[in-house]
Amino acid sequence: MCNESAAPGKGYGKYVVEELLGKGSSAKVYAGRNAETGEKVALKVFKKEKLEEKPHLHTLLKREMALMRLLDHPNIIKFHEVISTPNKIVLVLEYMDGGDMYTHLVENGKLDEEEALKYFRQLVAAVRHCHDRHVCHRDLKPENLLLSKDGRLVLADFGLSSNIKPTSLLATCCGSPHYVAPEVLEGRLYNGRQADMWACGVILYVLVTGSLPFDDDNLTRLMEKVRQGRFYVPMYLSEDCAGLIRMMVVKYPEARPSMQQVWDHSWFSGNGRPKYKEVEEKCKHAAQEVFAHPDSEVVQWLTDMGWGTESTVEEQLRSEESSVVKILYASLCHNLDKSTSTERKDRSSSHGSEGNEKNAEDGKNTLGSIVQIFGGLFTGNAGENIDNRRDSFHEPAVGQKNTMQAIT
Repeated sequence: MCNESAAPGKGYGKYVVEELLGKGSSAKVYAGRNAETGEKVALKVFKKEKLEEKPHLHTLLKREMALMRLLDHPNIIKFHEVISTPNKIVLVLEYMDGGDMYTHLVENGKLDEEEALKYFRQLVAAVRHCHDRHVCHRDLKPENLLLSKDGRLVLADFGLSSNIKPTSLLATCCGSPHYVAPEVLEGRLYNGRQADMWACGVILYVLVTGSLPFDDDNLTRLMEKVRQGRFYVPMYLSEDCAGLIRMMVVKYPEARPSMQQVWDHSWFSGNGRPKYKEVEEKCKHAAQEVFAHPDSEVVQWLTDMGWGTESTVEEQLRSEESSVVKILYASLCHNLDKSTSTERKDRSSSHGSEGNEKNAEDGKNTLGSIVQIFGGLFTGNAGENIDNRRDSFHEPAVGQKNTMQAIT
């Protein structure tokens, strides 16, 4: 029987809680350990009571779990299993022993270009993997980039992620305002891949300068700076690095590069082009297949992602027409085949008899409502001073000269 306490020494199933790593509005994250194998893990704990009070959070959690089952990449946080107790839902995730990129930058200052490239390549590889599987992250920022002590980076926190449908755009205004693309702030329909590209460019800027390209103590003024898309690039950056940043952090989304163009850029591909894990060939070819007897568990995951109801997903899988749903179904089955039967049993326990919930994007936002949305992310109301945590980027590390030009 699972112990419901999360105090150190207690745990969930075979996982023992060791210490609190952090907490948000909907979950707490603990360091834990598998009592059977000794493996260190991260435990993301949600209270069922909160999920019942806010059904949209439950919908987002189901989508997050389904999306993480789809993604299988060394630079994306590994999802081990989900544990359901009478009062909690616990996601068991890969543990990273090097903290997050935000903390690393605050404590050590900006990175030199060689080190920044090492991490940026891993970020782009992770985001490209997501996009190839029709997933956009929508909350890319240094806080969501976790590190290992040996230099590996993984992308985490898929709570705001969404599937990318071939013929539709997104409308939900979400993310962190310093990293959100102008078209998202303006409440326009947007392409999730292009919005992620903007955020990747902002992150690259932060890595090599230790500062934010767009910043202000006042949220409304900050949003206006982002919408204008004007910023300074320090003179100490190499021409290639500065050029890539300018390509990515550009106001007009259609002018931003594709992932392949970033991959081919001279700064990114310097000293040898990195390898990339493509979508498995058999999964690519699955678009043309007919799945007469689809796996009900995998169909449920596709439903949780927002690709339709169980009946419409099954109809697409049984159809002779080509579809993205078939590719994603094959990818999920491929990942499922790599899991043990025990893991599969544990994972399926999260579904129970819960009904399907429609994954619908919000309607178009006005600028005023967007200010309110982002204002809620900080301690003050919209228009008041923003949480001073991001001010740490302005102060250079001890002994480091801050050569960043002022941003206007």
